Amino acid sequence: MRRIVAIVLPELACELALREELADGQRPFAVIVDDEPDDALREVVPRAILHAVDPIAWRYGARPGQRAAEAASLVGDLHVVHLGSDRIFEALGRVAELALAFGPTASLDAPGGTEPLATTLSPAELRDENRRRDEAATMRYPTGAGAGPYDTVWLDVSGCTRLVGGEDLMLDELHEQLSPLGHRLRFAIADGPRIAQAMARWANRDPSHTGGPIVPRGRSVESLAPLPIAALPLRREQLAWLGKLGILQIEDLHRIDRAQLAPRLTRKRSSRSKTSKADVKDLLELVAGRDDTPLEPYVPHRRIVERAAFDNELSGTEPLLFVLRGLNARAVGRLRARGEACSRALLTLYFDAGYLSPRLQPEQELIDGELDADDQLAHPKRSAQLTLSSPELELPLTLPVPLADEAELMQAWTSKLERLELPAPIRSLALTLDDLTPQRHHQLDLHRQRQRDPHALPTLLAELSAWLGPNRIGTLEVVPVHRPEQRSRLVPPDAERKPLPPAPSLLESEPTRLLPTPLSLGAPLSPDAQWFAGRHVFTLARLRLVQRLDAVEWWRPDPIHRDYSRATMRTTHETTSSDHNAHGGPASAHYADGFVFVTPDHPVPRLHGWFD
Repeated sequence: MRRIVAIVLPELACELALREELADGQRPFAVIVDDEPDDALREVVPRAILHAVDPIAWRYGARPGQRAAEAASLVGDLHVVHLGSDRIFEALGRVAELALAFGPTASLDAPGGTEPLATTLSPAELRDENRRRDEAATMRYPTGAGAGPYDTVWLDVSGCTRLVGGEDLMLDELHEQLSPLGHRLRFAIADGPRIAQAMARWANRDPSHTGGPIVPRGRSVESLAPLPIAALPLRREQLAWLGKLGILQIEDLHRIDRAQLAPRLTRKRSSRSKTSKADVKDLLELVAGRDDTPLEPYVPHRRIVERAAFDNELSGTEPLLFVLRGLNARAVGRLRARGEACSRALLTLYFDAGYLSPRLQPEQELIDGELDADDQLAHPKRSAQLTLSSPELELPLTLPVPLADEAELMQAWTSKLERLELPAPIRSLALTLDDLTPQRHHQLDLHRQRQRDPHALPTLLAELSAWLGPNRIGTLEVVPVHRPEQRSRLVPPDAERKPLPPAPSLLESEPTRLLPTPLSLGAPLSPDAQWFAGRHVFTLARLRLVQRLDAVEWWRPDPIHRDYSRATMRTTHETTSSDHNAHGGPASAHYADGFVFVTPDHPVPRLHGWFD
């Protein structure tokens, strides 16, 4: 027998309106859920149906299902807010993603998945759904006047509760994981989704228990019996008709003959309110404790987005990092519930346009630091500078190794943002996690005496990548070519390596170091020749040919012709390793072996590296 958890958000629409649409003090208010993305179409129509009201408006007589004009006559200073259905679907999707850590299948009580209804339903289906949504607004449950038309996430936990110690402990764990989202939550477990939803909405709860009612297996009839008749999916006229008969609770329906009840419920009053025989049969099966409603699996988006907006702007890096820490925690929670890790993140900052517009310059400097190949922000002394053409700034973060840990991602962001200078206060920001891959798990060590932390290297790579840029972090790989300057390359740490053939080499020993650009020594080959490299003067003591490259890579427009020699050189100037790093000098004090070559068109030897 399957077990379904219903997660009900009784104040969802009002919570989203308070966060995204209303300023401080704009109360009381009511919410209309629509599917029009254009703000110009979001005018308050007097005949529009309200889908949610806040507690203050409820106290003055406003109710879901009323028309805007009627509610405004009861509440003089009522604010009517238009909320897109995509915002509700997005909020339900966040809950579903976190819940997927406890069960294999989650489903939303909303048509069209997580997309706006206007893009997923035909015009006729959209009209029927709008009618159903308006009718559902009048059948709210206790303290659920702010939920809106969609408020439930279902989770199939059949066979999963034993992994956490039982159903009661699972509800406590779900409450702990979902509480950071900031929604009011109600839970229930039953044998079917609609039974669990009715129990979560209408059953009495123990205030001292964070979970919810648990319907024992096979005891759905006894659990549904004390609930009011409004807990069933009935239309308004059907509820009114049953109320006239004195049927107020579900247990009262058991005293009515089903053969007489079915024709009454299917009696045609109008084409809009007609109930089919299949719907009535399904309703009677639900009253009998049988709920076989299938769950439509929720498929999370391949990109995780978390947003935050502020009434008072953020100024400075420290408040930005504080807010980012909360966004990062919510995003990583969703990522961890999927069992995935991210390889790329993006932080978008939206500035106050009114504050920024008079300060925009053709070339604006935002960062006082080194040039970063990742975000392309410039040093003030460099010629490359950022042109800020819009009141927003995108800061990408490319991770060499996929990460799924909250602290590791926050360390990478801190390394990247600690140099940031904000050109204006921030009104809102968005954090996006992209390029998701399955998370790799490291096997635990049984001894744990000298075990290295398996997450230490990925965290270090992420910090270095944020500081230096992703193109400067990697591992060296030997390439099978003859050109000495191309015999190694930098490979990203997460690149998939293929086995390469052995690198060809005719040298007895490879040079230890190669210079980025060969240095001309200034004098041709001759006994006791004096050569100049940087500020060092060398005297040739011995010369031995080690390699000849004759028309190597002849198919290219620049085939090379070089004679490489190992030149033992003497100098009276005592050098150090810092001299070598700065001027290309040897690491020893008096004698050094240089890797030099000559070409047919340039007889003056050039220094290409050093032997140790």
